[in-house]
Amino acid sequence: MISIENETVSGVYNVVSPNPVTNEEFTKTFAKVLNRPAFLPVPKFALKVLFGSELTEVALTSSQKVKPERLLELGFEFKYSNIETALKSLFLK
Repeated sequence: MISIENETVSGVYNVVSPNPVTNEEFTKTFAKVLNRPAFLPVPKFALKVLFGSELTEVALTSSQKVKPERLLELGFEFKYSNIETALKSLFLK
C-alpha cells in the first residue's frame, strides 16, 4: 500500500476502482465470469421489504461516482484495469 511505503502520505483516501461500473454492468460481468445467467433484476420494492426504505435508498440503489483522485495523483497503479479481470482473478483460480 502506498501509505506504508511513503511516510509523507497521510489523511483519507478513496480506495475505489478508477473505473466505476453500474450495478447492472457489475452483475452482467459477474454472471459472464461465472458462466451463469443474469436476466432478472431485483425489484426495488423487494429490497425495501428486505432491508427497509432508508437503507435501500441510501446504500443499495443510490449512485456514487467516486474516483481515487489522491491515489492517482500519487502514482498508485491498480492491479486490475477493469471489473472483468478483477472478478476473474477472484473466482477463476
